[in-house]
Amino acid sequence: MISNSTRILQKNRNCSGFKTLIATMIVGALLMLQNYNLNSQVITNDGSVITILPATIVGSGDVVNNSGTISNNGIFNLTGNYTSTATTNGNGFYTLGGSWTNTGGIFHPGSSTVIFNGSDDQFITRTGGETFFNLTVENSGAQSLKRLAIQSNVTVLGTLTMSLGNIDAGANLLYLTNPAAAALIYTSTTQSRIFGRFERGVNETATYLFPLGTTSFYNPLYLKTNNIQYSGSLLSQYFNNDPGNTGLPIPDPPVEISDRYPDGYWNLTANNGFSTSDFNISLDASGFADTIRDVTRVIKRTDGGDWTVDGSHRDAVGDVVYRDNLAGDISSSGTQFALGRVRPLIITHPHDTTVCEETNPSFEVVATGAEKLKYAWYKEPGILIENGPHYEGARTSGLTIKSAVLTDAGEYYCIITDRYRNSTRSNNATLVVMKIPEAKVTPEVQPDECSDIKFEDIVMDLNYWDPGTSFVWTRNNPEGIVTTIPESGSANNIGDVLEGSFINTSDSPVKITFLITPVGPAPTYCIGKPVAASVTINPTPRAIQLNALPVICYGESISIKLTTPTSMTKGDVVFDYTVAFEGQPGELVGVNSPGTLIPGNILNYRFENNSDTILSVFYTVTPKNYSLGCKYDSIIVPQVRVHPKPLQDLFISTPFTCTGGFNGVITAVLAKGSKPDILTWTERPWSGDTTYTTTLNTDYLTVRYAGEYNLTVEDSFGCSNSIEHLEVLGTTFRTNLYVNDTTGFGTSCPGVADGEMWIWESSLTAKAPLEYWLVYNEQDTIRAGTISMTGEVRYENNLPSGFYRLIIKDANGCYNRDNPQIEITEPPAVNVLLQESNYNGYNISCKGYNDGSVWTT
Repeated sequence: MISNSTRILQKNRNCSGFKTLIATMIVGALLMLQNYNLNSQVITNDGSVITILPATIVGSGDVVNNSGTISNNGIFNLTGNYTSTATTNGNGFYTLGGSWTNTGGIFHPGSSTVIFNGSDDQFITRTGGETFFNLTVENSGAQSLKRLAIQSNVTVLGTLTMSLGNIDAGANLLYLTNPAAAALIYTSTTQSRIFGRFERGVNETATYLFPLGTTSFYNPLYLKTNNIQYSGSLLSQYFNNDPGNTGLPIPDPPVEISDRYPDGYWNLTANNGFSTSDFNISLDASGFADTIRDVTRVIKRTDGGDWTVDGSHRDAVGDVVYRDNLAGDISSSGTQFALGRVRPLIITHPHDTTVCEETNPSFEVVATGAEKLKYAWYKEPGILIENGPHYEGARTSGLTIKSAVLTDAGEYYCIITDRYRNSTRSNNATLVVMKIPEAKVTPEVQPDECSDIKFEDIVMDLNYWDPGTSFVWTRNNPEGIVTTIPESGSANNIGDVLEGSFINTSDSPVKITFLITPVGPAPTYCIGKPVAASVTINPTPRAIQLNALPVICYGESISIKLTTPTSMTKGDVVFDYTVAFEGQPGELVGVNSPGTLIPGNILNYRFENNSDTILSVFYTVTPKNYSLGCKYDSIIVPQVRVHPKPLQDLFISTPFTCTGGFNGVITAVLAKGSKPDILTWTERPWSGDTTYTTTLNTDYLTVRYAGEYNLTVEDSFGCSNSIEHLEVLGTTFRTNLYVNDTTGFGTSCPGVADGEMWIWESSLTAKAPLEYWLVYNEQDTIRAGTISMTGEVRYENNLPSGFYRLIIKDANGCYNRDNPQIEITEPPAVNVLLQESNYNGYNISCKGYNDGSVWTT
């Protein structure tokens, strides 16, 4: 016992007495221990001030600080307990093999370190909680049985070191306030862990360890803060209870989290304002009954709510499961983390399908998960589908039913299994198979229908169908067809009809085909095979007229050939015709009886137009087919214009006397309507032929000469006729002049005026007596006389040779305008030429010759 004194125990002094003490009681003394190893079974302080200096090791079994003060700046190396109801302070070490009990005392931890290195259960007990600066656990007791138990809340201000043994917080709290990640020093190789609640400060972007677990397994939680919005602390705890399945399943592509691992879960609670928007977490699931796979997920919930996923999955390694970049913060009301079993994630479930029979319906499931996925398709009630003639894809993500029949209707589903044999079942998809309707029509064929006449109603019916089946129909629209019937339409009821008519404007039968297609009800509107109903429409017969002579002249024949381009389904086309004349009865003359003509035959009849204008013959032609009861309204009216005689009449409208007397007039009456006319007068006395053109209906010719007149008139079309031998009677002279030339000449000798001329008038139209005058050489009238009657010859004698012109006038004063002329010729004179011989200029050849000669010619 040390009491009421001040002692300093220094090293190198003889302290063997202390070492052998079983117990030491210090009472009312000031004790300073320096450089000593003090070993005692029990150190009890009752009111003393004990200071353990640095580098001083005080070994003991128990230390009991009942009163006074113990300031430890050295080392307390206790195999037993440290119990205090007084004041303890200092910056030294406390190595305890037993427990720490501070009942009503005061502990100022300073920078001290308390080390628990016992081999049995150790306890920290202080009402209201204890605070350490550094706390180290080195408990070497049996892993599952011995531990450092916290009897009240414990706060660690500096570091928490775990190298051996476990901490059991029970219902209390172990709180490491130092926010540095390195404030927890974990060197344990025996999976030291904390049972119960463990809180630690957090203010760094670093990895924080929460060494949690149970008596059987080490289940630490690592939290890596990628950013910190607000510093604070995190309260952690591991529960080996079933976390429940609330909110599951949930997708976490490429898998679905279907179930929790029931072995336990972790809880983190944000305190003191802590907040983070990006963190990674890893959970060690050692001891979980189910195998941890690389695809095992971390799931998260807040305050016991529904499980969700946050962040992204990183494959598990061993029993450690990872989740990175969680952004949903940690709640101040508690955020729980657990492990989720996964199964394939169905992205797309098979859909209900309604199809038509004979089609190939398919069901598709889109799933992801731990590859390779396996698929198995079923039909309710649980019938496994196998690939075969009727099915394909039964072990793939897509099932196809080939050529579906009505009995294929039902519910189908798929079970997908991943490589870990986790499976999921798709939703059921219902297959409804609808009938492909079969239509029929009556009548199917109408081969001989008429243009513009209603055909027989086409009745639409069904042989095989689902209620609600309707019809759609189309028809072709061949060239030449006119109708109000649309090219397509629909009908809703059995027994509805197609009706109407077609006009065939072509020349051949045209076949219109209706295609009637049955259409099943919604939603598939299954389309059946179309059935055909045909209507063949005959054309309206048509006539083509070849009117070779649309205009004819009086008395000519027509030439109208009738043909047809029309062909019909039966029977032949013929032409019924009637004839109508223009003008008054009797003006047009020809055949006007009705008749029937076969195509290719020619109408060839002669017509005369006795009027003074052009008149027409009209043929009304109606093509018909007597084998069909059709309407025949294609009527043509060929017209032939018949010209009258261009020269209607020719007559002397004013009498003629004689040339030089009063003129006569011939009037020509011309036809109307074919102007201009060409008039040709032929063999006109004294003047010859004359041609000219007129547009008048009457022409007048002045007559100055008696004689026969002929007129031909040609109209604008070329029609012509003539009136000939119109005799114009008047004085016509036939005056005769004759020279008596019995000697061959009119006189006997040249220069002798003994010529003789005979004058007489033989015309019967000249009126006696007639006077005459002979004009000699167009100079002198050398004779005049009177002929008392026609036929009387007057002799004029003693006329010299020369030219003579006779002027003669009858009693009417008419002159012979021809002025007859004649010549009296005289014989030629006789001329004698005397010629002589010539010999080089001499008349005889030689002197003395008698060969000279003379002759005349």
